[in-house]
Amino acid sequence: AGFAVSAILIALLVPSRTRLAAAVPDAVQERGAAESGHASAAESAAGFVAGIRFIAKTPLALAVVLLVTLTNAIDAAGMTVLKPVYASQVLGDPASLGFMIGCFAAGALTGSAVFGLIGHRASGRVMFAACFMLAGAPPYAAMALGVPVEVLFVVLALSGLAAGALNPMISTALFGVVPDGMRARVFGAITSGVAASMPIGAFAAGAAVDAFGFVPVVAGAAVLYAVLGASPLVLRAFDGLSSARGGGSVSEAGDEASVADLGAVVESPR
Repeated sequence: AGFAVSAILIALLVPSRTRLAAAVPDAVQERGAAESGHASAAESAAGFVAGIRFIAKTPLALAVVLLVTLTNAIDAAGMTVLKPVYASQVLGDPASLGFMIGCFAAGALTGSAVFGLIGHRASGRVMFAACFMLAGAPPYAAMALGVPVEVLFVVLALSGLAAGALNPMISTALFGVVPDGMRARVFGAITSGVAASMPIGAFAAGAAVDAFGFVPVVAGAAVLYAVLGASPLVLRAFDGLSSARGGGSVSEAGDEASVADLGAVVESPR
């Protein structure tokens, strides 16, 4: 049903190619066609490699990518293995999985809105670490302790509230250190990288639950998430969160020295 609604919205609201062609002057169309004709698979691959190189040379971007990559593996394990197992085997009600996900999602939506209104004024390394720890560790700890389901739902909602602030903070910081001309390449590389660990996390969680049982694995996930979430407090690479937020974005015309200056305040160690 969701896909059907999406298709209807696209059909009704997204301009068709014919309408776009009619609205764009012929000269612009010809120039765009000429430019696209020069693009090749090799150039696309080179752009992807350039994005990876930029991440590797920018301490804040590298730290954020590594942190999100590792925590995404735990999140995938929780979504595909740990929470379904808890709902079906511990709570004895598979339908409760929907309530668990819904509580977290509602909190995340609220958190994003609240952060957009007031949270950006205080965003920085401490707030980033606090939101990461609250977003990940408490739900797994609650499941490990076997708290009442009502308490679990409240914990999930509060964790979602913290999680809702993370993506805006990450996006703001990255837009502050990535030049205009590099953003498509860098963000494309980041998207690919942070998703790569998710299947591994899900597979590892399934194997671990079979080998060690549910409680030790979910307790371990809580501890690991707390440690990773706290890493911005001790890794100097995350110092750039506040400076990137306050310094604005790097312009496309800026040279490599300006990019290096933004990253000079931090050191490479998520």
